[in-house]
Amino acid sequence: MTSANATRHANERKKLFVHIGMFKTGTTAIQYFLQENMERLYDQGVLYPKTGRHPHSPVQHGLIGEMFLPQPLSAGDFTLPGPIDRQSTLKALLDEIESSCASRIILSAEALCILPAEGVKEFGQGFTDFDIVPIVYFRNFADLADASYQTHVIHNITTKPFSEMGFEHWVDMDLVAMCRNWSAIAYDGRILVQDYDDPDERNSILTFARMTGLDMNRLGPPDREQRLNVSVSATLVAIKSELVRGGASVLEADRLLAQLQILPFAERQTMLPPALNRDLRQAYTKQLRLLAASEFVVGLDAVRLEREPEAPPEKIQISNLVDALFSIGRAVARMKSA
Repeated sequence: MTSANATRHANERKKLFVHIGMFKTGTTAIQYFLQENMERLYDQGVLYPKTGRHPHSPVQHGLIGEMFLPQPLSAGDFTLPGPIDRQSTLKALLDEIESSCASRIILSAEALCILPAEGVKEFGQGFTDFDIVPIVYFRNFADLADASYQTHVIHNITTKPFSEMGFEHWVDMDLVAMCRNWSAIAYDGRILVQDYDDPDERNSILTFARMTGLDMNRLGPPDREQRLNVSVSATLVAIKSELVRGGASVLEADRLLAQLQILPFAERQTMLPPALNRDLRQAYTKQLRLLAASEFVVGLDAVRLEREPEAPPEKIQISNLVDALFSIGRAVARMKSA
């Protein structure tokens, strides 16, 4: 690099892409992809920092997200042993960025999507020397509830029944306020939004690469998404939830689930009652239409969202152990007739 180019590079503001989630939208797949391609990314002038990684999820910058929350997260195995030193963590991150030759930096943490307005403002104050580009993926609230409960049960974060998780309050989830908060600290006053349910944009890794300007021809193949986003049927989730609440050990429940996973649960299943399923989908569609019409949002297909929404896919509700046993019976019959 010539001295003139070095001076120009030093005076340029680095671009900071902040991937804030949401959870269950291919976020982990994106993070693994970035982690696996760290050296190739650096060859493109992109830094995926090592500082701020969560000790229990070292592919994401969970510490960066949590240190701007008013209260630390408490989520099973992801609970931190003590408070985060924001000042020293932020300094270490800025030092790592400063010592790199990268012109683009990517931070990714799902905890960022739940920051209150003040937390987002404080985040922006910590990175005033950067051009911040917020990125978020949204998913319809009904499927998000199913997927979230699945994760909580399978990873032993909760033993609550589905009906006590409070998903009915998600109809009031304010995606517009979230996007407005983040757009306020964006260098151009806008946030990049991707609809996870867009049928033309099903690969989260490829859409992320497009939004951040990554050259996929110089990166490893995005094949991990399929391995990470394998869903567990509502039948198995209901069985583990009921068994653990009934006194079975997690180890015993997991052993049974491992045996039942060979069954062909071909039918689409949900733990949501039909009325709640409908209400959550309608609330999500309303939020996305408002976002598509907002000047501070980029990326949503307003024309597609304004079309008459399709009826939700037919799914069989699995609400208790009895429903799960009938589901197993159907799967066994299906396997025998194959």
